[in-house]
Amino acid sequence: MKSITEEGEIFNQVIHFIGGYKRTIYNVEFVWENEMTHLVTADGIEWIINKQNVLCVEVIRKNYTQSK
Repeated sequence: MKSITEEGEIFNQVIHFIGGYKRTIYNVEFVWENEMTHLVTADGIEWIINKQNVLCVEVIRKNYTQSK
């Protein structure tokens, strides 16, 4: 199974946190996992997320087209 970043696409992520909070991160180019999850956006911003506080993550590909 390929990781998201191996596909070579830019995508958006919606991260749902414990307690009902959610945050959308736009134009994510690269993700890597360590003790924390690291996300790097196209404009060079690095987000570091504590995985223990995350319920789920939605990945939205920018070039996704739904077939009929």
